[in-house]
Amino acid sequence: MRSLLLHANLFESKITMTSNRPIGIIPEDGVDPVKRMEECLLVLFCVEPQDTNLQVEQLHDEIVKNAKELNVERIMLGPFVHLAKTVADPETAKKRYFQLKAMFLTSPFAVDSSHFGYGKTFLMDIKGHRRAYSYREF
Repeated sequence: MRSLLLHANLFESKITMTSNRPIGIIPEDGVDPVKRMEECLLVLFCVEPQDTNLQVEQLHDEIVKNAKELNVERIMLGPFVHLAKTVADPETAKKRYFQLKAMFLTSPFAVDSSHFGYGKTFLMDIKGHRRAYSYREF
């Protein structure tokens, strides 16, 4: 699992199309066409074939650690297949995506997620301090 954690002033995502890659991907149902969050930790992540519950737990722990260190109350989770050369099959990726989301249901953070299974635009305004960008592999 690969991730890019970004301390953002603003993140906005708009659906532009339904994805047709990787083959077999089924987009998430019932999502708002526009997602927007200000003053947040933006977490772009990609699920790889070897990823298990352990990698999801490690990513969750890293997100919580960064959110506390940066003193943010909001977290935006963004599935982003472009972080890896080899990605998990769509069913596994979607399972891990929902697993990560579920881990935040009882958290003290306001958590939302960008769209799974869609082409989308990104508008990002990332802060300029030295901890504003973190890349992690699990």
